[in-house]
Amino acid sequence: MFLRTITSWDLDIHFRCKSLFCLIITGGTTMKYKLKEHVAVSDAGVLFNPFSGESYSINDPGMEIITEIRKNQSKEEILTKLMENYEVEPELITSDLEDFILFMLHHQLIELQMHES
Repeated sequence: MFLRTITSWDLDIHFRCKSLFCLIITGGTTMKYKLKEHVAVSDAGVLFNPFSGESYSINDPGMEIITEIRKNQSKEEILTKLMENYEVEPELITSDLEDFILFMLHHQLIELQMHES
C-alpha cells in the first residue's frame, strides 16, 4: 500500500467502491484524477484536508502517484511510470495503485475525471 494514515476507513465501502471501480476501468474510458483544490501537500509527504482536519503521511511511491496526478496523467500512465521505477510484480503494483486511488477518492482528496477514449 502506498499510504499510511492516522485515520481509519470503512472496508465495506472500500469493497463496494472497488467493484464499481473495476466496472469503470473496463468501460472504454480514460480515467484521470485531479487533486482537490483544498488539499495541501507538503514536500515531506503529508496531505492535509482542512475540511475534515485529517492528515495523511504518504511514502515515496505515494508521492510519485500524487506528482503524476498533478501532471494530469491517466491511471494507465501512472501505472506505467510505477512499473518503470519499481521491480515489483505488475499485479501488485496495479492492486496497490487501485487501493491508493480508492482511498484518496473515499477521503475526498482527489476527484475522478473520465474522458471517452
